[in-house]
Amino acid sequence: MSKRYYWLKLKEDFFRDKVMKKMRKIAGGDTYVVIYLKMMLMSIQTGGELYFEGIENDFADELALALDEDEENVRVALGFLMRSGKLIEKSKSVYFMPEASEAIGSESSSAERVRKFREKQKQEQLEAEVTVALPCTAETPELLQCNTGETLCNVTGNVEKSRVEKIRVDKMESTGAQSDKPTDTHPPKAKRFVKPTLEEIRAYCQSRQNGVDAERFYDYYESNGWRVGKSPMKDWKAAVRTWERSEWNRGGEKYGSNSEPVADRWETKF
Repeated sequence: MSKRYYWLKLKEDFFRDKVMKKMRKIAGGDTYVVIYLKMMLMSIQTGGELYFEGIENDFADELALALDEDEENVRVALGFLMRSGKLIEKSKSVYFMPEASEAIGSESSSAERVRKFREKQKQEQLEAEVTVALPCTAETPELLQCNTGETLCNVTGNVEKSRVEKIRVDKMESTGAQSDKPTDTHPPKAKRFVKPTLEEIRAYCQSRQNGVDAERFYDYYESNGWRVGKSPMKDWKAAVRTWERSEWNRGGEKYGSNSEPVADRWETKF
């Protein structure tokens, strides 16, 4: 059976994020940051979700047990994360981390082998010995070994890529051939995000039959300026699919329509 590998891609400015800076300034803040990173790793196979299974009295105590951290430190870290919107209480037993959901990646072991094989092929191609027929000139004395001044020299060695390219271009110019390189190298412009209407969200949810509350989705992102974590949203349909997985991947359990995102709450008690 093929294994699957997961990874967590932190943004380059993770520690420059204002929320992280504020957390680190709290007494014991570095410990709280470590707890947050452990929580993200713990949710790597569940799409950014953490679950309260009722083993301990509450979620904070159970999480402290799982992370092997002090219960009070975990409790303080959870309160801060929920007030800052980095942890959302979807129900009494399900907690969601939007930043972790966006940062998770995965790859099967077979895909990993194919990728490494292609990388190896590409490296070998760049390092391959190149045999080039060149006339004896004063410009290449270190590369050429000639029998006579009139003969062509067979050069075998690791030729610099720029030298080989120059030879190819010179040959094309002498024969009148045209380069096969594309002339237009401008990258395509990134699409600008357009905020969807409630009707568009409702139609998309109905087409997928995912049960996501379109009005709740619209109100939540309308209230935070259509942002995912601290970053502007790029694809609202992808966000709908993330909500869809978060609601259904635990055997069809959905959070109630009357629940509110904990990101909008300013006080949370455990």
